[in-house]
Amino acid sequence: MQEPEYLGEFLPQILSRPILPFRGAYTVTMREDQGTEDVLRALSSSLTGADRDLPRLHLGWGSFRNLDIVAARQSSFAIICDLNLRQIDIWSRFKAIIAVAQTTEQFVELFANTAPTQPKLRRHNESIAAWLGNELVRPHSWLGSTEAYMHVRKIVLENRFELLCCDLRDQLRHENKSLFQRLSDALLRMRQLRFCEPDTLYLSNIPWMMMNDRGFFGEPHSASEAANGFGLMIKNLTEIAPSFHHVVSAHRQTNASSPTNRQWQTNLYKPKVLLEQLYEDHREHASCDQTYRPGR
Repeated sequence: MQEPEYLGEFLPQILSRPILPFRGAYTVTMREDQGTEDVLRALSSSLTGADRDLPRLHLGWGSFRNLDIVAARQSSFAIICDLNLRQIDIWSRFKAIIAVAQTTEQFVELFANTAPTQPKLRRHNESIAAWLGNELVRPHSWLGSTEAYMHVRKIVLENRFELLCCDLRDQLRHENKSLFQRLSDALLRMRQLRFCEPDTLYLSNIPWMMMNDRGFFGEPHSASEAANGFGLMIKNLTEIAPSFHHVVSAHRQTNASSPTNRQWQTNLYKPKVLLEQLYEDHREHASCDQTYRPGR
């Protein structure tokens, strides 16, 4: 059998059923004001010696925070997952725009000028250009330096950046294997063939969402076949998280966070520690008032 030459050749062909585009918004940047800089600095500073030459894979859900991690780790490959068709469209736009934008400023301008006007992107500024433009001066942002931007651009141009429709609660099986078992097999094969090393996994604030009956936009989080979306997520993470060296999660809220103004704490974990922490946080979460209220 011929060895795979491209990242996409490793990936499962049977994916999750997407959320149709009824949700009220989507995002490009996360409001993670606490911990993000420390996490990105730690990921960058731990790249020493032989690690720098190792082809590394990043896999993650959510916003452009994934790109900060790709830049910090100088990842050679990236897989971005989502379930919302609108968010997948945003990532497709990102790939098309970065292919032609040769500078960070040009990227911000083109993205702001072509982003959908309805529904609005989730942001905390009326201007997309201003909101995304803040990334040009934020420390450790993928848009904060020419070097970081050109690294991200290179992996897109060289077909080393893939999008997957993938639900962290997915429980469908095909030929007696779940999607996450297939992802686990793919990660193992990448390592065995020395194609790349699974390195960083990013979960955004999705684990927090799975601790609630409903998400930011009122969508149910439990699959129709089961009542416990959180349990399904843990089961699936158990399949893939141990393959990675680092896990980044923003599932904890900062002390300043409120039900009408959510703000997130970003933390860096080893996979085993993360899974233990999620159970602990879930128990604590259940005793708090986390009533769903629409965000901006």
